[in-house]
Amino acid sequence: MDYLLRISSGASRLSSLFRRYASMFLVRAELIKDADSFRILSEVNDVSTSYKDLHVWQLSMDYVMEIYRLTRDFPEYEKYGLGSQLQRSAVSIPSNIAEGSGRQHRKEFIQFLYLARGSLLESLTQLAIANRLGYINNSCLESIEAVGTKINMMINKLISSLKKPGL
Repeated sequence: MDYLLRISSGASRLSSLFRRYASMFLVRAELIKDADSFRILSEVNDVSTSYKDLHVWQLSMDYVMEIYRLTRDFPEYEKYGLGSQLQRSAVSIPSNIAEGSGRQHRKEFIQFLYLARGSLLESLTQLAIANRLGYINNSCLESIEAVGTKINMMINKLISSLKKPGL
């Protein structure tokens, strides 16, 4: 089954990030025709792969680092408010991926991936709030949202791959 993903023009940084991380557990990316198009091909790998080998985990770790960098510039009075909440929701993403991968049953792993996705969506909502409050600009929001969208797609693909019978 082939999927085609178009990355918006002008997102060269994001497309390079995507090239770096799209070949996650159970998924491989191939560059086709132009630099902004990728074909995602399903590919089943060894389920015993370490969570550190999962590219979705690696990208979510980079996402956490970016969130921490962004929240350093929040006002001091937000240190224990929105900034802290945003950091916690971001940290929860790779944490749930790691914890789920260590579970005994595939259904448990899938459940933890759903939790990771929920934490991702929570952090994206908090970023939108930070933008509305003027803590981050639109350009910064769009950039981090694009990375969040990639993580979301990778989590969804991993979930659907794990749900396939006979694996």
